[in-house]
Amino acid sequence: MASEGVPIRRVGTTPIEMCAKCGGPVDMSEFHLAYLEDESKIEGLFQARTVSLDYLAVICRQCRPLTLADSRSFVVDTDSDEAIEQLDEMVVTNPD
Repeated sequence: MASEGVPIRRVGTTPIEMCAKCGGPVDMSEFHLAYLEDESKIEGLFQARTVSLDYLAVICRQCRPLTLADSRSFVVDTDSDEAIEQLDEMVVTNPD
């Protein structure tokens, strides 16, 4: 977070939170970018149980617009208006 210039500004439970960078509004009911810290317990080969989860910060679209490169770090709902441009051209490969 520090290398990206994002300070820790924990969010609450309100529908509109404050962007950690500019202080602008972030609608938490819409897709948004967030920095999280979690503690998980491994319970099996492909299973983990989240013990605790803490939102460290949220970022508005003006401070961090979505790019095609972001598609590797989250799931994109292509049925919504939040789809990333050029998604149709993206090729997903399995590194294994």
